[in-house]
Amino acid sequence: MNILAKASKPSSWLVGRISGAGFASTIFVIYLLVASFNLFLFGNTLKNPLFWISFFGVGIITSGLIDFLTNSFPITKIILYMFIGGLTSIMMVGELYVSIAALIGICFSLLFYMGTEMANRISWFKWTFASMPIVIFFLPLPDYTIKQEWNTIVGEGSYSAYFSYFNGKDTVPIKAEEGDKIIVELDFKNVSGQYNYQLLDDKDRMVTYTTKGDNLTFAAEKTATYCFIVNGDSLKGGYEIRWKKE
Repeated sequence: MNILAKASKPSSWLVGRISGAGFASTIFVIYLLVASFNLFLFGNTLKNPLFWISFFGVGIITSGLIDFLTNSFPITKIILYMFIGGLTSIMMVGELYVSIAALIGICFSLLFYMGTEMANRISWFKWTFASMPIVIFFLPLPDYTIKQEWNTIVGEGSYSAYFSYFNGKDTVPIKAEEGDKIIVELDFKNVSGQYNYQLLDDKDRMVTYTTKGDNLTFAAEKTATYCFIVNGDSLKGGYEIRWKKE
């Protein structure tokens, strides 16, 4: 009986931490959907590995570290949650928007802590939010990209898109052979909105590249079709992309 009780303690602790992460991540998802009402951003966030690493990786590991510290030293647990939550958020974001990142990290670390405490006291709460990662992971997420008055011009080594409204993702295929060094020239003609871009290989893995001005350069490690992805956030205007061997 004592052996079973001892064996159940680690599993009970882990379920409580998963419940805390599930509670904090659920609040984050609801806030994201209500604040932006951007279905593409909502779906893209849930597909982002950083979302899962932040709540269910870093969150649970740091919670274990905090438990160890508070058991070994007379430190208030809630202060440690606030400190580590703010610190990890700053490390993930970098120097830009440091104060905002710290505030967000503190808020969600407190929600994580609140979730673990409620999970220790309320059984239905613990099992409901411990199951939330499964619900979120298997949530059907169609492509919510919106393209209005969309016109494209595709050439040999070039791609242009012009539109009145673009919110979502557009993929530009770039063929390259192993050993090629490809220069990609970018020219965004946006009237309003925001954008970012990324480069993936044929296995949907991030490709490293260097930037200089409006150009980026990458080395093809294998012969494949690489995907240059443009993410638009309420973007209006257009963009032109040209690529060539160095």
